Amino acid sequence: MSLFKTLWHSLYIKCYSKLLKNVSANNLQSHN
Repeated sequence: MSLFKTLWHSLYIKCYSKLLKNVSANNLQSHN
């Protein structure tokens, strides 16, 4: 159970950071 939780958490962080990068890129593009 703990292992599954850790894997899910790391996956969530990875997807979240990717999403954040995309949002930042979109914001930069819209400003330019």
